[in-house]
Order: sequence, then structure tokens, then C-alpha cells
Amino acid sequence: MTTTTRPARTRGWLWGEFWRLSVAATFASITVLALSATELPDFKYGSPWWVVEAAAALVALAALPFRRRWPVPVAALTISLAAVSVAAAAPAAICFISLCTHRRTKQIVWASIGWLVSATFYELVVHPELNATQGDRISSIVITVLSTAFCVAVGLAIGSRRELVSNLQQQVETAASQERSRVQQARLGERSRIAREMHDVLAHRISLVALHSGALAYRTDLSPEQVRDTSAVIRDNAELALAELREVLGVLRQDDAGAIEPPQPNLTELDSLIMQAREADGPVDLVTDGDLDDVPETLSRSAFRIVQEVLTNRRKHAPGQRLHLDLTRHDTELTIRAANSLPSGHDLGLPESGLGLIGLAERVSLAGGTLRHGVDRSHRFVLTAVLPLHRVDERLDP
Repeated sequence: MTTTTRPARTRGWLWGEFWRLSVAATFASITVLALSATELPDFKYGSPWWVVEAAAALVALAALPFRRRWPVPVAALTISLAAVSVAAAAPAAICFISLCTHRRTKQIVWASIGWLVSATFYELVVHPELNATQGDRISSIVITVLSTAFCVAVGLAIGSRRELVSNLQQQVETAASQERSRVQQARLGERSRIAREMHDVLAHRISLVALHSGALAYRTDLSPEQVRDTSAVIRDNAELALAELREVLGVLRQDDAGAIEPPQPNLTELDSLIMQAREADGPVDLVTDGDLDDVPETLSRSAFRIVQEVLTNRRKHAPGQRLHLDLTRHDTELTIRAANSLPSGHDLGLPESGLGLIGLAERVSLAGGTLRHGVDRSHRFVLTAVLPLHRVDERLDP
């Protein structure tokens, strides 16, 4: 699934960037050409203001692809450029809308003020000749206010739709996970029932073997034919008991009988896991302190699965947000701490709506450790797991 989804996601991202950049570049080019065709001397081809218009538009277009990684700085830069270049207005509007999709009130208010000031400054201060009459100036202000409201409305609508889609996807994934869990519990229950039934049969076979072998040991008056018959009974029951024992062991296996489980990953594969997460889901800052190579094998697998679940949690609930991940080995314990920002509109309980954190808590508890997670005052989801190095429960082995 990952190999098919990732190229499609990349193609979608490239197409989205291409058409937005094309629209902004087309608008900027038309604006520069239209200004060159006017009778105003400041906008003649090659004049200083013409150069400023074109240069500011190029800088704004170059900054456009970075609006998702650094939404606030890029929006501030492009809106500032629009104060001296109307050709930069299109990329600035796209960055403004992109910022509004995060639905953070303080950012939207400041960006709206910046947009209004930038447009007013251009029309009334930089080039007042474009609005020579009082009616022109009033019309310009009205258009500026309407464009601000339009950008905010579009951004909020896009942000709401993205959150709705994300919540629906999460609900589908949760329902599928619960269904898989119910199926697995049913399979395990049936296996246990079969194993109990076969245990009784196996005990009967073993008792027959013990009975007849005891008879051979104490009965010295048996004829050779009786000895052969008793030996055959012992042999037959021993073979049946062995076959049934194999069947019991097969039933008690947690995975499919025909599948051989590959070696489980541990901290030696941490770099590969982090690299895949960076390529697929966004930036990850990894900091390790202490020697992780000789961490006990079972504990190393548990730590790897904790990091794996943290990355999955970030992908589901905070896609694209920077994740800070610290692994610190002390003398007696291994500490894993992860923190990432949450998109606007995500409440405190949202990251716990899946089953992953419940499984993590169980795994850490079996290892004798502690797990804490929640949202801090900076609106970041923070998870801290502490695993003791010298108390490893072998039940954690998969």
C-alpha cells in the first residue's frame, strides 16, 4: 500500500504546485505587460519602478513553493512585496489563503491587517496616480477589503474541508482496525477452544501409553503375542499423541501456520525508519544520547515499535508537522520522548481516538516502564516512555 500511495501523493503534490505557480506567474506576467502599456512613465519598460515590479513578482513566485513548510514567514514576505508590486499580489494571495487554511485566529488577523496595509500603501502611497479621484480611492479601498474577506473565507473553507476529510479517514481506519481486532479475538478464542479440546484427547493418549507400558514392566506372565499387542498399542498411541501434540502447537501459534514470521525490527533499523518518515510525512529531528547498540534485544524491539507508533500518530493527526524525537540511554533506563505541533482545531483527545496508544501503554507496562502522553501548553502533542534496562519481560517477544 505504501509503495502505491506514495507516488500518487507525490504526483498530486507536484500537480498542485504546478497549477498554482502557473496561475500566479500568468497573473504576474499579464500585470507587468499591462503596466508597460500604460501612459504612466513609472511603468514604462526598463524604468526603475518596472524593474521593482518584475523583481518583486519573481521573488514572490520563488517563495510560493515554501508556503507549507514556513507559512507565516512566506506569507509575511509575499504580502510585504505586494506593497511595492501589484504583480506580486497573486502569489501573495495564494500564500495568504494557505496561511488561513491552518485556521489560527491570531495568524489570520495579523495577515489580514498586513494585506490591507500592503494594498492601501501601494495604491495610495507608492502609486497614487493610479487613483487620482476620490471615487477611485474609495473603490480601491472597497476592493481591498473584499479581496481580504475572500482570501480569508477561501482559506477557512479549505481548512475545514481538509479537517473533515482527515477525520473521515481516521474514522474509517479506526473502524477497520476495530474490525481486525474483533476478527483476531474470534480466531484466538476458537484456537483456545480447540486447544482445550485437544488437550483432553492428548491426555487420554498419554494415559494409555503410561498404562500399557506399566503393564509391560510389571506383568511377567504375558505371552509373546500379548507383549507384541501391548507394544503395538503403545506405539500407535504414542504416534497419535505426537501428531496431536503437533496439532496443538500449531493451533496455539499466534500467526498463520503457513507463514514464517520475519525477524522483528529493532533500534539498529532506526535510521532507516526515520529516513522513510522524512520522505513520506515531513521533517523529523532525531537526537540520540548514549549507546543504543547493546540495548537488550526485547527492549530494543519495544523501543523501535514505540518510535514507529509515534511516527504513525504524527502522520494521522499532524501531517507535515515537524517531529522532535529524543532517545536517551541512562544507566538503568531508556527514555523516549517525542513532540510535535498539532494543526489548529485538533482537541486534546483526538490523538487518543485510535488503538495505537493503548497498545503502546500495554507494551510499556509489560516491560515495567511508564508512558505519559498529552497536549502541552504550546499545543504540542508530547509522548514520553521510560523503559527499564534490567527488567525485560520475555512476554514482549512477538
